[in-house]
Amino acid sequence: MVNVMKDRSMFKSKLSHLSICVLTALTSQVVFAEEAVQVKEEEVERISIIGSNIKRATDISTLPITTMTAADIENSAAMTGDELLRSIPQMGSVNFGETTGSSNVNDARGDVGSFNLRGLGAGNTLVLLNGRRMVNHPGTQSKKGANKVPVNTVNSNTLPVSGLRSLEVLRDGAAAIYGSDAIAGVVNYALDSEYIGHKVSLRYGESQGTPLNETTFSYLGGLELNDGRSNLVGSVTIYNRNGMMATERPYSASHDRREYPGLPEEFVGDSQLDNRSTDTPWGEFSSDSLGKFHLQPDTMSGCVDSPLAVEGVCADKGSTGRDLRFDRGTTRPLSSDVKRLNFYTHFTHELTEDLELFAEGIYYQAELSNQSEQNHGGSKHQFTVGADAFYNPFGEEVIVRKYRPVDVGPRTVVVDDSSFRVLAGLRGYTGDWDWESAAFYSAAETNDSSTRVDVNAFAAAVNSTDKNTAYNIFGGADVNNPNTIGNVPLVPSSISDLFMVNSHVDSKTSLASIDFKASNSEIFEMPAGDAGLAVGIEFRRETYSSDRDQYVDGSRPFTDAYGV
Repeated sequence: MVNVMKDRSMFKSKLSHLSICVLTALTSQVVFAEEAVQVKEEEVERISIIGSNIKRATDISTLPITTMTAADIENSAAMTGDELLRSIPQMGSVNFGETTGSSNVNDARGDVGSFNLRGLGAGNTLVLLNGRRMVNHPGTQSKKGANKVPVNTVNSNTLPVSGLRSLEVLRDGAAAIYGSDAIAGVVNYALDSEYIGHKVSLRYGESQGTPLNETTFSYLGGLELNDGRSNLVGSVTIYNRNGMMATERPYSASHDRREYPGLPEEFVGDSQLDNRSTDTPWGEFSSDSLGKFHLQPDTMSGCVDSPLAVEGVCADKGSTGRDLRFDRGTTRPLSSDVKRLNFYTHFTHELTEDLELFAEGIYYQAELSNQSEQNHGGSKHQFTVGADAFYNPFGEEVIVRKYRPVDVGPRTVVVDDSSFRVLAGLRGYTGDWDWESAAFYSAAETNDSSTRVDVNAFAAAVNSTDKNTAYNIFGGADVNNPNTIGNVPLVPSSISDLFMVNSHVDSKTSLASIDFKASNSEIFEMPAGDAGLAVGIEFRRETYSSDRDQYVDGSRPFTDAYGV
């Protein structure tokens, strides 16, 4: 993996610095034809190789490397870092963010995309920026399967697409060089640190027939200072996306796909294709006199005599039928609203012919928001409704087995993400040694806020004997639209405010590092060529913290109807 840097007279005919060096290693170099050595000093370029601790004058053809140049990146038409990664064939499925379809507070659901080289799982790909590690996103996601261990990854949306000089992917394990987080490989972002001039770009795209649209504004500028001894580059990217609901597309409009057009005949009507939820606003209950029962429109068969007196609604014995399942496809977002800001700057200054100062700064901020169906009170949240509850018409205790309160409004999710990085260092030559040293600090933060039902307070409202504080759980749903929210009126805020809460999860990560590395490509001669030596040392400190409020961290336990 190769970074070609602009040649400067201060570097003379020296070649390449190390990306990250924590080990010492020896290598023999290929013997070049004599005429290849006779290259003018001003035409020699500095080359940095990612995936090796030894610098070389040429690329290493045996390394499985994918490189996207600035032209390749522009031709990909990617507007986000996540979209750019998806254009790389070796990148596996993205297991973070809204693309997973998850709305769980314990998942990373903000403006975040993951790295998953060769499908080996998020957290196994090392991500570098200009050859140095990037801080992990604070949000975690559990892996699929039996081993649900939470992992985190670098956020692929942290860096802008505009201003990248190249994106380099080492498609092989590099744990021996970089550590266990490089089992799947290495991704290195190389920013354009030597651009001179100004470039403004404005892009707009939309999904025809839907409210989905994206707007991206980017500016890239660079100038030389101090008679060419200094170079300053900066980039700003502003991204805005208006999302859309799943109902905007026929393939996602419903979770019941038993009759989906084009379905092979042998699968038509197959109940395995009905993914609607059994947690519905009709509810499922049990009592001594009726046993297990549910509510339904009185136009359906099976109604039994009961004290229930709701127009168009009756009670039917047994579990909630398939015809009453709640279709979550009618309430979920297919793409969320996103606002994002990316900024970076890079500065270099030639102190002497053999010594250069360099520094960089990165800042990222984003907000993601969406709405979906309200969380349900499923089998884990069963509770007893007292016989004297204001809206209990049955005159006896009733156990709530399943219920989804759709009349309290949608569940709103807002996630704020931010991160930054500051770095400063020196590089140069001492004798035959090419060396570099730098220190940087990087931090990331995510603040996840969502509306949800406090199950303890909800049970109290259902059991209230006062009309002004009681919630009616026996009202049924829209008899004309039994599988959706339909036209169910919202309960007064004076009631819903008793049990609707805003839950928060605030997480932070940080990464601090100081390193020194040096290399010499001509330590001594060997039959196959000159032997080179690379040495280096690095101190790195990483932190992670997560503060979950009382509605998420388990400090408010719920005791169900059976004392569990």
